[in-house]
Amino acid sequence: MGGSVEPMYYVKLHFHGKDTVLAICDPDLLGKRFEEGDLILEVSEEFYGGRLASLDEVLDLIKKSSIVNIVGEKILKELSKRGLMVEESVIYIGGIPHLQIISL
Repeated sequence: MGGSVEPMYYVKLHFHGKDTVLAICDPDLLGKRFEEGDLILEVSEEFYGGRLASLDEVLDLIKKSSIVNIVGEKILKELSKRGLMVEESVIYIGGIPHLQIISL
């Protein structure tokens, strides 16, 4: 029986004062740079490259974070399926979707 492999995403937590910032990206985007006009999206190892996490872990971390930076078609598709993002808030830089969620 060949089961499908669960998709994994890079996650990294950053702490700034009282804010918890979560960076999430599709694994194939880590270390890449995208440009569109004056906009630059740097999916740096330093900011996004913490560890690989399952979708369940990602969803749990999102609930506990005050600011979430998300890059990648795969992860945003999963969040969209669960009603956790607003399509109109997504920006595209070099064809790559990016979303920032801020909890007030």
